[in-house]
This record gives sequence, structure tokens and C-alpha cells, in this order.
Amino acid sequence: MTTHPTTKDQSLQKTLFWTNYLSQDTETFGNAYQSAIKAGYSNDSAKNITRRDWFKVGNVRTNEMLDIAEQNMLDILNTDCNEEIIIDNKHTGLYRINPQLLRIKAEMSVFIASTLGKKRYNKKIDGVNIETVIVQNNPHLKSLFRL
Repeated sequence: MTTHPTTKDQSLQKTLFWTNYLSQDTETFGNAYQSAIKAGYSNDSAKNITRRDWFKVGNVRTNEMLDIAEQNMLDILNTDCNEEIIIDNKHTGLYRINPQLLRIKAEMSVFIASTLGKKRYNKKIDGVNIETVIVQNNPHLKSLFRL
């Protein structure tokens, strides 16, 4: 006699699947078949997991969120860190670097370089932490990170 999983079991399986599929910390990250197997789906179900409506909807939503996140990262990277110095509510025409904005921009740059460009910008090159090298070679960043 074949038993079918209950709705509660199916919900747990889906949750496990999405956790395995979307978490960069798992060996099945981005692999629908392996994520399904790890979540307890049968071999046949795992082979066809991407054809399920809930997968398509979830994947579309994930892609939409990624698109928004990528746009936010671009906005941060393109943020002008200079701000005008205003004295007595009058524009001076003089500018200074906003250290908080520069730090956010630097952290975003390091994040992108260490994730999207990890082959090109591995955090460690010959045992040296690349974040430290980037910061030490930029006087503005060096003062922000106090290295």
C-alpha cells in the first residue's frame, strides 16, 4: 500500500526544499534536483520539481526580489558620497565626503567583489585578506575602518 504525505508533511518538504535550494550555505544551492532529494522527495518527483506550479511561482518571486536587490546595490554603488558644506543655511560651494555613505559604499563593494566576483576577487590571495588590502590602499577607507 502506498502512503501519500499529509499536507503538513508536504508543507515541511517544500520549506526544506526552498531552504536547500536558496541557501548559499548548502551544497545543493541552486540545484533543484539535489535540493528536492535532500528534502525527501522521490527521485521521480525531484526530476520534475521545476515543473510544479509552486516552484514556478516561488522562483518568479525570488527572481523579482533579486532584481530589486541588484537595483538597490547599483543605487548604493552609484551614490555620490560628496555633500555640500552649508554654513548658516547658505551654500558654500565646498564639498566634503560623507564618511557614513562612503563606508556603506565600501562595504557594498567588498560584498559584491567577494560574492559575485569571488573568482576574480577572492577574499584571500596568497593568504592575505583582500578586504584589508583594499582598505589599506585607500586613505579615505583606511580612516573609516581604522586599520
